[in-house]
Amino acid sequence: MQNNLNVNPLEDSADDSFIGGGDSMRPFLANPKAPASTVGEFLANGTLVSLANPSQPVSFSSVHWIYNTLAADHYFGTPFGVGRNTQTGPSLQQLNLSLYKDFAVQEKLRIQLRAEATNVLNHVNYPVPNLYVDVGTATTFLNPTYGEAAPRIIRLGAKVIF
Repeated sequence: MQNNLNVNPLEDSADDSFIGGGDSMRPFLANPKAPASTVGEFLANGTLVSLANPSQPVSFSSVHWIYNTLAADHYFGTPFGVGRNTQTGPSLQQLNLSLYKDFAVQEKLRIQLRAEATNVLNHVNYPVPNLYVDVGTATTFLNPTYGEAAPRIIRLGAKVIF
């Protein structure tokens, strides 16, 4: 995704409702075997340069993504970029467990003992990566901006119900 409101001068409100707006334009896929953090940009004169360093020319096969601009639209012949949901994140494996037992103390008074555990098997779950390919994030593309999901957490408690 490109988090840029001024991506394409051909945008209008009809485009925004059809393709999700300028703030969610999708880049073009150049070479899937190149490192995912490499992003290129076509200049108005048709040369391909690194998005992070516009003075550095790059080859089409050395970049994973091409930044979606009007020059890139002319090169590819379409303004749309990659399709929706083409990237998959890391898998999530989590088992949550809750056990409880009610004990009657009096006719209208009960005590409930509870045991709750999240991520019982203690699997490592990585967060969804940063999928924006903009100048500020081009070097951190696909690197999570926050840590792993929560480890195993076990809670014990009692509840008085009256």
